[in-house]
Amino acid sequence: MKKTFLKIIAASLALSVLAPAAPVFAGETAADTAVAVDTEAETLNNYFDGSVFVGDSIMNGYYLYSLRHKDTWLSKPVFLAAGSFSLYNALRPVTAKSTHPVYKGEKRLIEDSCALIKPKRVFIFLGMNDFNMVATTAEVEAEYVEFINRIKA
Repeated sequence: MKKTFLKIIAASLALSVLAPAAPVFAGETAADTAVAVDTEAETLNNYFDGSVFVGDSIMNGYYLYSLRHKDTWLSKPVFLAAGSFSLYNALRPVTAKSTHPVYKGEKRLIEDSCALIKPKRVFIFLGMNDFNMVATTAEVEAEYVEFINRIKA
């Protein structure tokens, strides 16, 4: 049983090494596919270069994940994330006890960090903690509008 299992694993590894990374279609060579994969990676790198990801502990988890994948597009964005961060908190002043993310060693309002970074794109993942605080959909929507307008200003 153990030998059969090891043979299956060895065969699977051999196939994964020998098989092309992406499907090859009629009239397309493996080299064509490799170029397409490289182009896709380059496109992702260019797209996320100069981006900012804003969020709560979930976005902070993506930041921690990105630290293990520095050779990918995940190394391109700046992460402004903190546990328990919310739209409600983002619209309040920075204090010693506030949950604002740290940028360049200092807690800052997101709009202030963005003014320093001058991002091409801002991706926002906030709202989970707001709904947890019994905010209504209309309240969260209004907070999002205000928050986005502050970042754009």
